[in-house]
Amino acid sequence: MKEQWDQLGIFTDDQFYLLLETIKNSSRRTKERDYVIIMMMAKLGIRISQVLQTRTDDIDFVSNWIKLPKTTSKTKIQQSFFMDPELARVIRRYITKYIYLFKEEYIFYARNSTGLHLNSRSFRDQWEYYLAGANLIIPIGVDENNITRYKYNIHSLRHYFITKTIQNNPYMHLSEIKEVTGHKKADAIEKWYRNRVEKPQLIKEIFLNNYTREKTMKLIWEKEITERGSSH
Repeated sequence: MKEQWDQLGIFTDDQFYLLLETIKNSSRRTKERDYVIIMMMAKLGIRISQVLQTRTDDIDFVSNWIKLPKTTSKTKIQQSFFMDPELARVIRRYITKYIYLFKEEYIFYARNSTGLHLNSRSFRDQWEYYLAGANLIIPIGVDENNITRYKYNIHSLRHYFITKTIQNNPYMHLSEIKEVTGHKKADAIEKWYRNRVEKPQLIKEIFLNNYTREKTMKLIWEKEITERGSSH
C-alpha cells in the first residue's frame, strides 16, 4: 500500500496557478477566504492546521513576517514565515475586508456569517470542489478502508512548496529544508524527494552560508517573484 501512495502528485506551476484561477472564478461565497488559505499553504509550506489557527496578532505587515506559536506546530517550537509581496497583499486585502467578522482574532471562519472557526475537515470539502473545477481529481487507488485516494490532496500544497525550495536551491542541505518546513526528521523529506525533484541550473547563492531560517525564507520567495516577473 505504501508503494501505491508514491503516486501522490506534486503540482506543476501551471497546475497550481490553474487552481488559483479556478478559485477566483468560482461562484462560492467563501472563495476569497479559500484563495488566501491555499496561497498560504503553497507559499509558506505550512500545514492546513497551522494556517487555520492563524490569528491577526501573528501577522506583521511592516516586516512581512508571520510568527505562529509553538502550539500550532508538530515540533512544538515557534515558527516564523516570510510573506512575499504577493502573499502579503492578498492576506492584507482579505483581513481588511472581513476583520469585522473575526472572533478570538482567528482570521478564517466556517462561513462569513456564522463566526464559527473553520476546521481542516470542513475545508477539505472546499478543496475537492476546486480540484474538480481544475480537472485535477485523479484517483490512484483504494486504501485498506475502501476509501478512494487521489493523486492530489491538501498536503500536495506543502509538497509543492518543498519542491520549489529544492528546485531553486539545489545545494540546500536536507537539515535546512527540515528547518524551513518544520519536519521532525530530515529523512522524511529525503525519502519523498530523492528521485522526484528535477533540479534546474545550479544555484549556489544561499545555503552554503548557514543563513538563519528567516533569511532563508525571504530569499527563496524573492527569487521566485523575480523569476516569474522575467518570464512575462
